[in-house]
Amino acid sequence: MGQLIESGYSIFFNDRVCDIKDKNEVLLLSAKMMNRSFNVDWREVCLSANTCKNNESVLWHKRLGHFNYATLKKMADLQMTHGLPDIQEQKSICEVCQLGKQTRVVFPDNAFRVLSKLQLVHTNVCGPMHNESLNGSKYLLIFVDDYSRFCWIYFLKSKSYVFAEFVKFKVTVELETGNMFEDLRGRIEMCSFGTKKEC
Repeated sequence: MGQLIESGYSIFFNDRVCDIKDKNEVLLLSAKMMNRSFNVDWREVCLSANTCKNNESVLWHKRLGHFNYATLKKMADLQMTHGLPDIQEQKSICEVCQLGKQTRVVFPDNAFRVLSKLQLVHTNVCGPMHNESLNGSKYLLIFVDDYSRFCWIYFLKSKSYVFAEFVKFKVTVELETGNMFEDLRGRIEMCSFGTKKEC
């Protein structure tokens, strides 16, 4: 008790309850009297919540779509925006801004382009999921047609069902679209960088 009082905390005893408050009169914990002593159960949820104060300049930089600080400061100085605080140049590097400024290599002009439905279909198997679906499925089989960007999703109970579902998918989409899958054995396709590879 003495250490708490010396640290600026307040202790109140009332109706067999001991309340401990901080310097701002915020209740930190309450302990009920049991056998003439006040036992604190530290497993109880804390009643207080700590506040987090963000840097205002960084916050407005993010709010306005990662605007540069020089322009934000000019807007604040000229009072062009109501409620904008005094913006300070930041020495820390914004990771999102750095990623956005990275250059990317363009695709070559001779990259492979599909000309019809089912000419190129992307597929992926996801799973196992932590929670099963209502029918007990733990895997997802996804097909995306590169030409139309149409997507098909199949729910699977096991990975062993992938080939059977692919066969059903192939028959179904060929009937629906009127287009046929190309011969999958030994087919040579052009990848996105223009080089040939065996499938």
